Amino acid sequence: MDYVPTPYEQLGGALVAPRNSGIKRWEDLKDKTVCISQGASFQQPLTRDYHVKLKALRKQQPEMRQVLDRVVQDWHGSGWILELGRQYRMQPSPLIIGLHDRYKTNPSLKTPVVPQDR
Repeated sequence: MDYVPTPYEQLGGALVAPRNSGIKRWEDLKDKTVCISQGASFQQPLTRDYHVKLKALRKQQPEMRQVLDRVVQDWHGSGWILELGRQYRMQPSPLIIGLHDRYKTNPSLKTPVVPQDR
């Protein structure tokens, strides 16, 4: 048995919120309730560092999965993830390049969901 090599240096949390939510930085989440994937690696930092109230959802819930899948596909297809990596001088992994190629012909979301800079 072996493990799947995970590029932990390339992982992190992302927040999806309406543009008019007033949330611009992680600190803006203080005392707010946030939906999160059950078992997500950034649960502890959210509660410890930003005093967020968490509502954990199972990834298997079809509605949540459909929404998140579509948002992430849009990020890959638009090249946003590749560009973000370039900004931080990170070499894109073959997986990231493959996902971009796979989704670049998808129609863009009517209202793109792009995380705000920290």
